Amino acid sequence: MTIRIGTRGSDLALWQTRHVCQLLRAHHRLDVEEVIIQTHAEQQPDQSISPDIWPTGGFVGEIERALAAGDVDCAVHSYKDLPSASPDELVIAAIPPRGPMHDRLIARDASAAERLAELIARSPHDEERGLPPLRIGTSSPRRSAQLRRVFGAESVPLRGNVPTRLRKLHDESLDAVCLAAAGLDRLGLTPEHTVDLPLDRFPAAPAQGAIAVQVRRGSEMESIVAAVDDAEARRTVTAERSFLAAVEAGCHTPLAAAAHPTADGGVELHVQLFGELDQDGRQACFEAKQVGRDAVELGRAMAREALREVTPAS
Repeated sequence: MTIRIGTRGSDLALWQTRHVCQLLRAHHRLDVEEVIIQTHAEQQPDQSISPDIWPTGGFVGEIERALAAGDVDCAVHSYKDLPSASPDELVIAAIPPRGPMHDRLIARDASAAERLAELIARSPHDEERGLPPLRIGTSSPRRSAQLRRVFGAESVPLRGNVPTRLRKLHDESLDAVCLAAAGLDRLGLTPEHTVDLPLDRFPAAPAQGAIAVQVRRGSEMESIVAAVDDAEARRTVTAERSFLAAVEAGCHTPLAAAAHPTADGGVELHVQLFGELDQDGRQACFEAKQVGRDAVELGRAMAREALREVTPAS
């Protein structure tokens, strides 16, 4: 049996697609054809990811349309790139075992890495010694809000695939760039000066580190792909994306949701929701951790609580 898998053409997207193929071949006799599809992200590589310009589904829309049209049999995505609402005719048939969820700072040099590590270790109320703000490359509103909150950092917009963003660390005279640890690990990239951001202070984006395998609902592929679904990954991602959907947030809303499985089959969900900056540059933030058995209801309940406290930044 030959299946056509739709994917973006970046090194990371192709690694994820080939990883899913290896998992599928452990269960089925399959031949695979990779179908590389250019999304809006590739067509507009320098466009700002801002709410007035960037379209919903800018990283996946063309792939989902090809899947719905039958041009491919399934699609492999970085799950965090998917909008909170998927087309009715498509379904996530598998979430393989999840990679690391946390972010990693890649520093310019040893001195910058040492300063970053010291800032993470200090009390939140300690003042830093009269140094200029750190310049950290990221286009993520969540990362920008977290880095400003903990480091007082200035975020510098950064587009491109992982190797491109690493090059911009020096090209744009940054102190550090902030990337997902999963992407670096999957590409085998081990920069010299790195600092991992602890999840208890920097919860990740919903579904960070997770891969989504998407198929047409009711198709033969749904049962074939389900063989590589991981129950713990699905449970944690479900809680995180339930929070995302209930906040009615898009990729421009600064929020975090990181879940961990509990021994009794439930999840512990840690969320943050950031509001608008005030005139003094301060930003309201709702933050909470809760445990629940029903992943969907836990995410929704925490979203209701967050929205009572904070009007989300847009």
